[in-house]
Amino acid sequence: MQDGTWLPGDLVAPDGWSSIEYQSLQECEERKDAFNENMAMTDYANLIKSVCQATDPSIPSKML
Repeated sequence: MQDGTWLPGDLVAPDGWSSIEYQSLQECEERKDAFNENMAMTDYANLIKSVCQATDPSIPSKML
């Protein structure tokens, strides 16, 4: 987390988790749901979540 925003691990290496590229959005959504369901059973519930993103996290984007 940086300034209240979670950043992909690619941007905060070596301390963050790296992004994983999937073949399709559907595959990403399935993996995301499984990760979030598993995380919900831990002490990190509601603190860590997986998301699917359409862009390469190493390319900065403008904050809206």
